[in-house]
Amino acid sequence: MWVPISLLLLSTFILILSAILVRGKQSKDEQRRPPGPPGFPVIGNLHMLGKLPHRSLQALAKTYGPVMFLKLGHVPTVVVSSPEAAEQFLKVHDTVFASRPRLEATNYFNYGSKGIAFSEYGAYWRKTRKVCILQLLTVSKVDSFAPLRNKDLHLAVNLLQKAAMASEVVDLSEVVHNIVEDFMYKMVLGRTKDADFDLKGFIQNEINLIGAFNLADYIPWLGPLDLQGLKRRFKKISRTLDQILEKIIKEHENGSDVQYKDFIDILLSLKDRPIDPNDEQNHVIDKTNIKAILLDMISGSFETSATVAEWAISELLRHPRVMKNLQNQLDNVVGRNRLVEENDLTKLSYLDIVIKETLRLYPVTPLIPRESIKDSIVHGYFIEKKSRILINSWAIGRDFKIWSDNAEVFYPERFIDNNLDFRGCDFQFIPFGFGRRGCPGMHLGLTIVKLIVAQLAHCFSWELPGSMIPDDLDMTEKFGLSMPRLKHLLAVPRNRLLREAYPNRGGVITHDVVFADWLKRLSIIGVRDHIMCVSILFCTLIFILSAIWVRRKQSKDERRPPGPAGYPVIGNLHMLGKLPHRRLEGLAKIYGPLMSLRLGQIPAVVVSSSEAAKHFLKTQDVIFASRPRHEAATYGSKGVALSEYGAYWRNIRKVCTLQLLSASKVQSFSASRMREMEKAVKSLQKMVGQVVDLSEVVHDVVEDFVYTMVLGCTKDVDLDLKGLVRNKVNLIGAFNLADYVPCLRPFDLQGLKRRSKKISKALDQMLEKIIKEHEHNSDVQNGQHHKDFIDILLSLMHQPMDPYDEQSHVIDRNSIKAILLDMISGAFDATATLVEWALSALLRHPRIMKNLQDELDKVVGRDKLVEEKDLAKLGYLDIVIKETLRLYPPGPLVPRESIEDAMVDGYFIEKKSRIIINLWAIGRDSKIWSENAEVFYPERFINNNLDFREHDLQFIPFSFGRRGCPGMHLGLIVAKFVVAQLMHCFSWELSGNIAPNDLDMSEKFGLTIPRVNHLLVVPRYRLLK
Repeated sequence: MWVPISLLLLSTFILILSAILVRGKQSKDEQRRPPGPPGFPVIGNLHMLGKLPHRSLQALAKTYGPVMFLKLGHVPTVVVSSPEAAEQFLKVHDTVFASRPRLEATNYFNYGSKGIAFSEYGAYWRKTRKVCILQLLTVSKVDSFAPLRNKDLHLAVNLLQKAAMASEVVDLSEVVHNIVEDFMYKMVLGRTKDADFDLKGFIQNEINLIGAFNLADYIPWLGPLDLQGLKRRFKKISRTLDQILEKIIKEHENGSDVQYKDFIDILLSLKDRPIDPNDEQNHVIDKTNIKAILLDMISGSFETSATVAEWAISELLRHPRVMKNLQNQLDNVVGRNRLVEENDLTKLSYLDIVIKETLRLYPVTPLIPRESIKDSIVHGYFIEKKSRILINSWAIGRDFKIWSDNAEVFYPERFIDNNLDFRGCDFQFIPFGFGRRGCPGMHLGLTIVKLIVAQLAHCFSWELPGSMIPDDLDMTEKFGLSMPRLKHLLAVPRNRLLREAYPNRGGVITHDVVFADWLKRLSIIGVRDHIMCVSILFCTLIFILSAIWVRRKQSKDERRPPGPAGYPVIGNLHMLGKLPHRRLEGLAKIYGPLMSLRLGQIPAVVVSSSEAAKHFLKTQDVIFASRPRHEAATYGSKGVALSEYGAYWRNIRKVCTLQLLSASKVQSFSASRMREMEKAVKSLQKMVGQVVDLSEVVHDVVEDFVYTMVLGCTKDVDLDLKGLVRNKVNLIGAFNLADYVPCLRPFDLQGLKRRSKKISKALDQMLEKIIKEHEHNSDVQNGQHHKDFIDILLSLMHQPMDPYDEQSHVIDRNSIKAILLDMISGAFDATATLVEWALSALLRHPRIMKNLQDELDKVVGRDKLVEEKDLAKLGYLDIVIKETLRLYPPGPLVPRESIEDAMVDGYFIEKKSRIIINLWAIGRDSKIWSENAEVFYPERFINNNLDFREHDLQFIPFSFGRRGCPGMHLGLIVAKFVVAQLMHCFSWELSGNIAPNDLDMSEKFGLTIPRVNHLLVVPRYRLLK
């Protein structure tokens, strides 16, 4: 025990001596120092700083004046809180106060202060700063990275768009920091995020440690004792950061030429060369300098830019008036049909004052630290050498004498007709500091902040979660090098642009949200915590019991088809992956064409060959003619697509087949389809030589067909029917845990039921309005117009579907709405997707496109457009569509459900088993289609009798039997007509000099399998004028 006691006695003795020395020194200079509060021995005024020093110092300045003296431990400190006083330190005596205090943390994280942020003032700092400004942070260099920033921001918008469609709560703080992180990786390091190391985490730790209160910085003789353990953490984190930077630099040294030279490339090109040839001290940039500069750049991006953007968005959410003004300007300057680009920023004056007002209230550095390099007299006060100067830019930005009585209010309009700029020449507004030590990355930081704020405000309307009102938003800050929010900013985005503006027009996440992802997403948002805990405990008990029951049941039954072993509770759900049709094809190669899975609590059988499919779709069709009941189905499955098998379904299908989808009825709408197609061709003629989103063109054409044929009207800009239907389709195709673990259904853990109800209600209101208009119009017109699907169904309302049906099923209003939704969804989703894939395959295979266009020239001629009557003569078009359907069937996985126990191919299939017919795998089976099964080769159908009703089930893109697609004829007419017309009228080139073989053909999974990326092309008109 003698060591601690003696150490304590020694420390006490030193403390007493130092107190005496301090008092003695104070007595000499007391008259000449700025006023300030008295302090305690040893600690001085450290106890007065509090948790938020910028606020505490502002309050003290109201008592002691704008130039105030404090003793922080052993460090004499002057706090500056007015623009007049700041001018003395930052301009009049700039050279004297141009240095930065040396902190223990910066010795480790700044490689002995070899960067620019914390280096002492001198020749080395001046030269290094010059290198950074001229080589890294020039306007031209910053602008050169605009395409990369644009790309990363588009990815973020795409993710937020999915969240908006799902009405999810988003952690906006995390979103902003991730965007800035992506920018930094590309710009500074020349790479994407590396999952092997958490650079952001280490940088965040570094920033927190530099901003942390370190007693050794104020009482230096305590440094060797490391009482707070900070030095150990400095060493550990700085060593790890050094290893990461060393690895990245070596990769650059060994790398090849790249399109964009990042900061490392530039600094390496200057390595081992004098910073300034005329410098007598001959300072040279070495690897340590490079690492120090990189850390400064990365830390600045992570901490300051992200924090300013976060505060700006917070204030916009808190002030809806300001948000509305900004969005109005964005709509006027940018428009709602595209995203913001960096060249728009200079035109956005309101955005400029929003950012200025944000920086006034939340400056990049609330307390700007300087250090005096010699004794001096300022404002009549003596400032001794090595004094620490703290410019309270936070207090200056909220000074009532400058900013009037509303200084604490977020009011951007104060900067209108105001010449104050970010360089703070009159020191009222100095968010980036001023003079020699002013922030060299100001232009880069402002560009990033403005771009993020503009893009997020432009693309989305934002709502606070729950019932929170704007005034309830917590705006509390925490102190550090910068001043971030204490709590993360949570908000709900709503898409506000036109559909074509977004980088990806896809819907919500589907089966790629597997069990682990679902749990992760669920844990992010703390909603209904108590209910969640009870629910999870309850479900866990049920899971355990069900797992035991499943195991016992499986042990009794050894006649099931073979299949992979699963986990308790989730079964084989984790094996589905992002593209279940591909994963199931892979598993079938191991376990055979008839494979058993357990999807949660649902027994499933996957069918992957034509021979096996024959048992389910033909031999025992009745047993497997039902569809699994889907929670997202509307109108209690009263339509034809998702209804369970039975008398109602048979009668409703008969109505649809005979009354709506007969060949004569489809033919009767050919004139209206021709009119809509002609409009599309004229529109494309105006776009000749320009890049066109062909995916969007196709979906718009099909949408026009649907409005005319099904609803009997043109598009209504007030009714976003397509958007609602797409949301509904995406919800039906989304992974819903409740469909596989039914005991979870009442808890709606993913929120899918709430979203489904919301969308279903909106769809119902829209359909009700359209139906009422038809009822009113039929009374006025007395049948003197072309009858659309609604007219036909209304004429059958309240009549028995089948007079001989004992159950006397009647078509009511809900039946009509359910049938209409089936028809609209089938057209929007399946038909448009088929056309999109056909065009993609033709663009990827110019030989086939040439063959098709040659046939069109011979049959139709170049002096007129294709008409529907021409389709029967186009044999090559027919095999192109067949080959497209082979590779991209409308429904890749056809779901059925067994209505009773059955034996199939010697295997027992229990009642309520889910049957999944993998049409995608059957269409690519090399045993049927030879070794080139994966190749788009239409000629395989020449002299081949395979048709869409193929009885050997080798080619069944529309399924087969009782549940085969009733709209097949209509879908084929529309697909053939659109493809033929677009190929006949135009030659097509891929945008951006993309070679045909480089065209991305990736699909995403849902009810259908649409393209991941939209099809961008350049049209050339090829017909005679």
